[in-house]
Amino acid sequence: QGQDVPPAGSGGAGGQGLTLQTMPPEMQEALAQLQYRGQPWFNRIHVYAVTLLTLLALCMLYSLYPARRVPTIVTMAPTMDKATARMSLSRACIFLARELVLDDGLSRMTKGEISGTLSAFIHKYEEADRAVRLGDKELGILVGADHRSKIHNDVMYKIGCPWRQREHRRGGGGGAGAASVDGVSDCSLPSNMYPTAAED
Repeated sequence: QGQDVPPAGSGGAGGQGLTLQTMPPEMQEALAQLQYRGQPWFNRIHVYAVTLLTLLALCMLYSLYPARRVPTIVTMAPTMDKATARMSLSRACIFLARELVLDDGLSRMTKGEISGTLSAFIHKYEEADRAVRLGDKELGILVGADHRSKIHNDVMYKIGCPWRQREHRRGGGGGAGAASVDGVSDCSLPSNMYPTAAED
């Protein structure tokens, strides 16, 4: 089915030498299609192209999306550290203020020492509280909780106790004695963390 083609320099059809056998174009096309159909699907060019484009898109997504959260992620550890310090300092200030008011002579510190320590702790407490709420780059808190946490703002600035979720009743009865969490200003209601015997 092939054609005899004289090689270059053979002097035409009557020249001496080997001849090349070539297939017709339609047979070459049929053979190429047959080879393409015989390839596994994962070895085909369009599969490689789609996979490469998907991989590039995912790389861009995973590099660009977390960039929006970098300040929050970097701030988490310093914020937790200063929040813990703020709680410890508040307890220390309460203890020292109580000792200063009692003045029963049982403390190992003098009035001057208690007063000086209380003043230093109050200053540290204000610094930690300001850093947690408003941020402080020197302390590693890039974004304060006031600007990134709705739960923090609800607890810190809303009237009442927005962290309480269940309805609590005074006196165990309903009617006028019932107190809902919405807009309540009395935070002496029992907390969710410590349910009463009746709730258990």
